[in-house]
Amino acid sequence: MVIELPWGAYPSPPNPPPPEPPGAYPNILATHPRIFVNSSNWATLKARSEAGGVLAANYNSLKSYVDGNPMNKGNSTTFWHNQTDESLLSVAMAQAWVYLIEKDLGSAGYNTYADNIIDYFLLDTWQNSTSGNTDTDAYQLEAKAICYDWCRDRIIARGGTDQAVCLTNLLAMYNGMTTSWFQTYIRESDFHNYMTEIINSWIVYGAAVHGDDTTPAELALDKGLGFLINGIDWDFTATGDVYNVKLKDSIINLTGGACNLENVAYWRNAAPEIFRAIEAWDTANNRTGNLWNTDFSSLSDAGLYRVYNYRPDGKMAGLGDADSGTAYSWRDNFGLAIIEGRYGNGYVKQLIDTINNWYGAGGTGLVMKLVFYDPTVTALAFSGLAKSRKFGKEVFMRSGWANTDNYLTFACGFNGTYHGHLDANSFTVFKGPLGEVSPDGGYSGDSFGAYHYDFFRRTVAHNAILVYDATETWYDGYPTPVRSNDGGQRLDYRRYNPPFTNHYTGQAGSPKTILRLWSGSLYQTAPYQELFNRPTLAYEVETNFCYVKGDASKAYSNDYSGSGYNQK
Repeated sequence: MVIELPWGAYPSPPNPPPPEPPGAYPNILATHPRIFVNSSNWATLKARSEAGGVLAANYNSLKSYVDGNPMNKGNSTTFWHNQTDESLLSVAMAQAWVYLIEKDLGSAGYNTYADNIIDYFLLDTWQNSTSGNTDTDAYQLEAKAICYDWCRDRIIARGGTDQAVCLTNLLAMYNGMTTSWFQTYIRESDFHNYMTEIINSWIVYGAAVHGDDTTPAELALDKGLGFLINGIDWDFTATGDVYNVKLKDSIINLTGGACNLENVAYWRNAAPEIFRAIEAWDTANNRTGNLWNTDFSSLSDAGLYRVYNYRPDGKMAGLGDADSGTAYSWRDNFGLAIIEGRYGNGYVKQLIDTINNWYGAGGTGLVMKLVFYDPTVTALAFSGLAKSRKFGKEVFMRSGWANTDNYLTFACGFNGTYHGHLDANSFTVFKGPLGEVSPDGGYSGDSFGAYHYDFFRRTVAHNAILVYDATETWYDGYPTPVRSNDGGQRLDYRRYNPPFTNHYTGQAGSPKTILRLWSGSLYQTAPYQELFNRPTLAYEVETNFCYVKGDASKAYSNDYSGSGYNQK
């Protein structure tokens, strides 16, 4: 069995911590299941799904889909291979959940549900992919790890080599996300997007197999918990540029807990993965760390952020890489259900019930409701909330919560990463029945073309100030491509010389030309603070008004403007 060393194949390890000895995670429950479901919460969760339970109708719908789909009709391998991302996760969890419930009920043939998972998913060596700047592999690793945990008793009961093969396949998937994969594919824009699911998958995998394959499990936990909570030194590009990264700092420093690292639409692509990682670890150690109320207590605002996104027409404003009028989806509920359950937030419950979408793949997303949603929480009308809230760089203001009310947004602050825009001091206005009267530029569906780089994400596409200088040159990486001059705010997610003189973006002969400026912790120290902590926002709410003041001067100019490869 091949075991990945914690630092991959570096020529010289970048100040790694000493290796954790066996048994370094003694608080992990010895029994299974332990991920999301454990001996402490199982009685409550199963009672909701079983006959007479408050969610029994949802469970019956889920079971009907599971019973009728190809994974139980002799075409299982092809079916699993056709699933990706959240759909794959929801299908896997749905099948395993039906196994747990039907086993508890003593239903005839209940082992069939676990056997189909084992035979056609866990014992199958197929992987979605082995490279690329996506999180596809991570979703498959998470799904397989959860299925291993929930179906472990059946794996053991079948005997033979089943458990050994399952563990080998899981380890191979974990090892597939290697150091070279980071160096080749994962970009500086991915830490708050694709990377959240990768971190999550490491934690879920490590917690699921701990005790059965302890050494790789603890290495995976060291890495996953290092990225998420503890901080970890990492050289993403193998150039000797080592950064201490910590996703918790990004969440707290940049969003105050709202998790709007990727703005309104892409919240659903990162925040639910962060929540699952925390919940997986919290349940695996039976909440001895109580992460929701210690390290991540501010995440109660993550659900409220989605509530305040809610426009009078029930859609979202066009902030970041989102079209005006983007609809909420089942992916939102996958994350909101966890927040509602952990914090008992009635406003979040109201939003979940309003969205009322658990699709997943054909309806298997209902498993997220059965596992995470707390039906005992009382839904609260949005009208009980204040009419304005600030979440990181974004401020939401409204005259009320009816569909005839007015709704405004204002943005000023660190613009995030790839899906954030150069939009300091920009605003949008939605006026009652008239709709949006002052929108941002719309999304073209192309995140890589000239429309995106020269218009959509630039200041010219927003309701903000342009200061045009015909002599100004805009580099998005040196020496090419040269971007259009819109007279707007500085491009700041790439690396420029100065202040960077080694391995900066586009440096001739540099082995890696993409910067890995990952964690929010980096933005608090020089020179990153000057480069990235630029606009500032003053915000005050009184009884009859909301006051917002943005200072966007550093969005247009800083100490490095006009020198080297920095635009003026």
